[in-house]
Parts: sequence; C-alpha cells; structure tokens
Amino acid sequence: MTPESTRYLKLLERRLDLLNALARTLTQHRSDFIVRDLAAMERRVAEQDQICSRIRALDADLSALQTRCVEQAGLRPAAGTIFWPGSADGDARQDQQIQNMLGRVATAQADVTKLNDAHRVMLRRSGRTVRVLMNFFNSFAPTYSVPTSAKPTYEERV
Repeated sequence: MTPESTRYLKLLERRLDLLNALARTLTQHRSDFIVRDLAAMERRVAEQDQICSRIRALDADLSALQTRCVEQAGLRPAAGTIFWPGSADGDARQDQQIQNMLGRVATAQADVTKLNDAHRVMLRRSGRTVRVLMNFFNSFAPTYSVPTSAKPTYEERV
C-alpha cells in the first residue's frame, strides 16, 4: 500500500460523507419548506453552502493527489473527473477498494444530483406561485388602498 493510495481512499471516504450530508440537508430543506419554517430553511441553505465549500476544497486535494499519481504512472491526466490510475506498487486489493469507493461516490453524486434537480423544480414552481400571488395582490391594490384623507373617523369631545 502506498501512502498516496491510502490518502486517496481517505479523501474519497470524506467526499462520500460530505455528499451524504448534502443529501440529508436537501431532504430536510424540503421538509422545512413544506411546513414553511423560513428560519430552518435559511439554516439549511447555510449548511448546504458550507458543505459545498468543503467538497470543493476536498476536490482540489483529490485532483492534486490524482495528478501526482497519474504522473508517477506515466499516464495522461484527465481533467474534471475523479478516477484512480492504479497504485504504483500494483497493490490489487487497495486498487479494488478504491474502485469500490469510486462507485459509491458516483452513486451518492447521482443521488445528490436527483435531489438537487427536485429542489430546483420545487423552488422554480414556488417562484411562479409567488409571482401569481403578487400579480393578484397588485390587481386589487387600488381597491384596498389606504384612504388619502388623514382625518380621523371620529372626533374627541373635550
């Protein structure tokens, strides 16, 4: 086992954990949305932002390690994708563990993509509903406007 393979496997495990955490926050956000808990929704968005930032930082580490291993193997780097070129020492067991983890990460990524697409659709439809309600409100605004006279409707006797 090379230190690079071990580190790569640990980074992949961490990425899987972060993807699962992101999936949970997306699911919880939907529940918060259904019960109209605005404060909880704002917290979920902040959590999602933080998790995405951590995933981006982790991806940079994965990419750097991957590039180093590709160069050691004498292969051409593949930009924008996570893959494993194989261990320099030919440790088949470690390579298989990494390939299994890559499969789990790909599955989790696909799940997050589905949840994110559903979330986007929900927000887009909610935006339409808000626009319809605003148009409805604006069409009746002149009917229920504030009276122009500032006179009180009652008089006080002294």
